[in-house]
Amino acid sequence: MATRRSKEPSKSRSLTARLAHLRPSQRQLSKWQREQQQERWVKLGVFSFAAIIVLVLVVGYVRESFLRGRETVADVYGQTIILNDVVDRARPRSKLFDDQIRLYTAQGMSQQIPQLVAQKNRLPDTTLDQMIQEIIVRRETAARGIVVTDDEVEAKLQEILAEQDAMTQPAPTSTPTPLGTSTPSPTPEPSVTPSPTATATPYPTLSPDSAGGAYAILLERNGLSDQQFRELVRSDALEEKLRTALSADTPASGPQVHARHILLDSPEKAEVVRQRLLNGEDFAELARQESKDPGSKDKGGDLGWFGSGVMNLPFELAAFSQEVGAIGEVVESRNGQHIIQVLEKSDDRPFDADTLQRKSQDTWRNWISTAQVQPDVKNMLSADQRDWALKALGGIRRA
Repeated sequence: MATRRSKEPSKSRSLTARLAHLRPSQRQLSKWQREQQQERWVKLGVFSFAAIIVLVLVVGYVRESFLRGRETVADVYGQTIILNDVVDRARPRSKLFDDQIRLYTAQGMSQQIPQLVAQKNRLPDTTLDQMIQEIIVRRETAARGIVVTDDEVEAKLQEILAEQDAMTQPAPTSTPTPLGTSTPSPTPEPSVTPSPTATATPYPTLSPDSAGGAYAILLERNGLSDQQFRELVRSDALEEKLRTALSADTPASGPQVHARHILLDSPEKAEVVRQRLLNGEDFAELARQESKDPGSKDKGGDLGWFGSGVMNLPFELAAFSQEVGAIGEVVESRNGQHIIQVLEKSDDRPFDADTLQRKSQDTWRNWISTAQVQPDVKNMLSADQRDWALKALGGIRRA
C-alpha cells in the first residue's frame, strides 16, 4: 500500500505538467513571450556588433588600400600632389636602396646599412620636397620665359646613356706612382673650404642600336616609362637653366682680405705664441712650427684672399675688422684658437672661380629655400601618411 501511494502522486504531477504545457496559463504565456523577446534582442545585438566589426574592417581596408593614397600631401600654387604620386615617384629609388641593403648584407658590410636604412625612411619626405621644388622651378622658368626644347631633352638623354655605358666599362689600369713620390691631397683650411669647380667629363656618343638597348635597360631598372623619364630630364634641365639665370645676378667681385693665421689647441698656448709674435718672432716660421692647421702651416699660415661666408663667423669678423699688419687678439672658433694677421684688404676684388661657384650655389639655396616657405606652398605630409608610404614601398625599416 505504501508503494502504491508513493507512485500515484508522481504520475499526477507529471500529468499536470503536461496539461499545463498544452494549455498554458496567461501568466505562463507572458513569461514565454518575454523570454523569446529577450532571445531575439540578444541575437540582434550579436548580429549588429558583428556587422559593425565587419563594417569597420571593410572601411579601414578601403581607406588604407584605396582612399589613403588619394589624400593630398602638398598644394603648390593650386597644384596638388597626392600620396600615390609620392609613392610612384619614390619606388625606383626605394628599390635601389633595397638592392644595396641586400648586397651589403650578403657581403657582411653591416656598418653601411644603418645609413641606407635612414635614407630610405626619409624617402617620402625627400621625394615630396623634390616634387614641390620641380613645380616651383617650372612656375619660375615659365615666368622668365625659360624653356627646354625636345631636342635639348634628347641631347641630355644621350649624355646620360653614354655616361651610364662608360660606368659599366672596365676601369683602365692605373699607372703606379714611382717610389718616393706622391701627390699630397688638399687639406682643409680653418673654415668651410669651397669645393673645386666640377668639370664635366665628355663621354662618347653611343650608336643608335647601343643607345636603344641601354635606354630600355635604364627604363626597366628605374621602373619608368619613356615619357616619365623624359619629363625628369626636362625638369633637371629647367633647374639647371634657372640656376644659371640666378647666377647672373651674383656679384663677381666684392670686399676681401688676404690673411694668415696660426691655429692652436688651447688659450694658454695661443697667448704664449702671440707674445712671441709681439716680441718680434717671424709669423711664417712660428706658423710652420706651432700651427695645428695642416692646410696652411706649410705655407706660413697663409690663407690667401677670401671674402665673406668662407671662414667660420668668429674668424671672419676678426679678419675683416683688424688693421693691416696688426697681430690680433686670440680668436676662438669651433676649430680652436686663432692668431690672425691681415696682410692686405680690398673693397672690391674679383672672386676666384671656386668662390664664384660657391656664391652661385648659395644664391640658388637661398632662392629655393625662400620659395618653399611661401604661403601658396603647403607641405602637408603627416607622420601616418609617411608610414603608409613606406609600407607601400616595401615596409618601414629600422636602423
